[in-house]
Amino acid sequence: MTTTKSDSEPRKGLKILFIGNSYTQSIRRYFTGLANAGRTDAYIDWMTQGDFILSQHVEEQDIIDKISSGEYSVIVLQEQSQLPTLPEFKEKHLDKIKEFNQLIADSGAETVLYMTWACKEGDTENSDLFPDDSYDKMQKRLIDAYEALGQELGATIAPIGIAWSKLVDQMELYREDNSHPSSNGGYLVSCVLYNTIFQSSPTSIAYKGDVKEDLAETIRETAAETVAEYLTS
Repeated sequence: MTTTKSDSEPRKGLKILFIGNSYTQSIRRYFTGLANAGRTDAYIDWMTQGDFILSQHVEEQDIIDKISSGEYSVIVLQEQSQLPTLPEFKEKHLDKIKEFNQLIADSGAETVLYMTWACKEGDTENSDLFPDDSYDKMQKRLIDAYEALGQELGATIAPIGIAWSKLVDQMELYREDNSHPSSNGGYLVSCVLYNTIFQSSPTSIAYKGDVKEDLAETIRETAAETVAEYLTS
């Protein structure tokens, strides 16, 4: 999957399946709003469960059936926010995700990896592994982990975490828990995914949800800039 010029028409009529946890559920209305405003004619399906990891989704028969049906063009995979950086990821979960990706490939769909962002204070739940952690340190680990996973799977990466790092000091992207996305954060995630999936910049789309106009413009421009730089590098 490659990115086209910013003024290009979006890919039309895609059937998209999102698989993830609350990070994915949080962006549902923003991504749907962008897709509708962009006149993409997309069909969008969502399979989300709070606190789930991808290797749990792999065991869900309804998800297996949906993918195996061959009706989807693009399947977006979002892993639990800390797991890709932990040693147990490769030891216990990678093989199942590779099987998942093969199922997607066999169905004729494209895999897009939803690169997550770091918690505002870093990974405080795994301080034994990451003492004196910070946002910057955790974000670097996540970027490295998703790039390695993308290479392993041959999948496209939506560089959400990179776009997040460009705006995290300019506006509030987090909810009160310092992990889940605020309205600004959810809109940013959705703009990056829109650009990555539809191969068209969101900069000309008027839809902004409940985000302030000046912030929405900055978010759209940052998302487009990040995807253009990342997917053509």
